[in-house]
Amino acid sequence: MMNIQSLLNSHWGSIVASLFAAGIIILLTVIGIVVARKIIVRLTTHSQLVKSTQQRVKTIQSILVNTITYVIIFIAFVSILAQFKINVSALLASAGVLGLAIGFGAKDLVTDIVSGFFMLLEDQVQVGEEVTVNGFSG
Repeated sequence: MMNIQSLLNSHWGSIVASLFAAGIIILLTVIGIVVARKIIVRLTTHSQLVKSTQQRVKTIQSILVNTITYVIIFIAFVSILAQFKINVSALLASAGVLGLAIGFGAKDLVTDIVSGFFMLLEDQVQVGEEVTVNGFSG
């Protein structure tokens, strides 16, 4: 039976290398998120916009920044797991199946979110306007 000390001694080099690689991945992840946020803000910010349009742009910025952040974090997480010799193909396949199941289950929610996003992009409704939908006003 192998004790913990002999296990650490035999795998010390690979453990240190994996930890170092994970640290580099985390550092690159943080840098990537900061750079992505700055790029999105710079591309979507204009000082000549009226106040209602600025609110719409802030909402779109928030959606884009959050989406990019989650994608970068997921890629970093999978990369770190791969550094520690964890089989990520099964994890990715499971995540795909889970995403598909959630997608079918939340189809109406996703449809509403996408519709709302396009309403913001196309400037169909302004903040403060009163609308009537299916007999409901607000």
